[in-house]
Amino acid sequence: MHDVHPEPARFWLHIPITAPRGDLLGPTGADVSVLGKRARLHTHPPAPNLLASAGTTAVQQWLLFDPMPEADAQDVFREFCARLPALSLRMSAAFRIGWSETLDKVDTRFYNGPVPTLIPAELRPSAIWGEVSVSQEKRGWEIWLDKCSAVEDPRLIAALALYVSAKDDVMARSQFLTYLTILDSLAPAWLRPPSAHKWIKRRLQDPAVRADDSLKSALENLRKVSHGRAVRELVERAARVKGLPAPAIAAMKKTAGELYGVRSNLSHAGNTDVPDIIAARDLVELVLDQAVLDPSILDVRDEQDARRRVGPRPPRQLARREAVTLPRSEYGHQASPLAKPKAKRKAKKQRGRRP
Repeated sequence: MHDVHPEPARFWLHIPITAPRGDLLGPTGADVSVLGKRARLHTHPPAPNLLASAGTTAVQQWLLFDPMPEADAQDVFREFCARLPALSLRMSAAFRIGWSETLDKVDTRFYNGPVPTLIPAELRPSAIWGEVSVSQEKRGWEIWLDKCSAVEDPRLIAALALYVSAKDDVMARSQFLTYLTILDSLAPAWLRPPSAHKWIKRRLQDPAVRADDSLKSALENLRKVSHGRAVRELVERAARVKGLPAPAIAAMKKTAGELYGVRSNLSHAGNTDVPDIIAARDLVELVLDQAVLDPSILDVRDEQDARRRVGPRPPRQLARREAVTLPRSEYGHQASPLAKPKAKRKAKKQRGRRP
């Protein structure tokens, strides 16, 4: 007798997608290949009374994958959930998984549309939806998703969740503060050199410091570099890993420092100026994009490690020579014709000392 192994039960896989502010996947109604599986992209008909509501957040679309074994469906769902945050980053959008990231299983053809669901293959799936609003479509997303890395680092998961939530906020100040919070959360403040720690230890023994708790706390905080510097260094590491030229890296570091100062004014001084949201978002996307590819750029132990993160820097003298020869457009001013490399000036002095 031959052993009969029954074929595993197969299920349709329904994945709902929340698209705040009308960021839609496209083209709707098309058959697409997602993570190596065939699926059809559906969009719920728009509700006429909500078309003018730009801030409405609703489950607008869903993917219905062709029937597959339950284990395969579970794997596809987990992988899709892990890659979707990176897709939001790459496409400057805000995609979420329906109401939850828990996969439900039903035994009828009718099921709740906003909930990820497995439906038996022998049934004809029919999702039940509420009213939603729609706007523009983002096409080519299935190709982007296949190229996105799965995000598993807890720091990046939290940062990407904040990035997506910033798209929901209509207040410029709130968006700006969210972007700067992302940079701050990803920028570790490493310990200063031992010499600085010795200096701090001596100052802590001062009677005036010992009698003032706030002064003592301020000195203790000096054991690590400032958060502002940590943010600037993080931006530099991300820019260098991306291969940007030195002038662009310097400009980004300067922008990061300026934005961090604006953040302090907004948070502590009650400044009402409108912050530069686009500049903040650009820096966040740069850092997140590189960190998703290589999370190690977030890990810094000390001063030396901060420098080693992206490889050795060019020697100081070589960097100065390059700065002298840069064209006007790079710096906005013409380098002085008297500027000479330090090594040459030193050599000239030594020749002059000969008897």
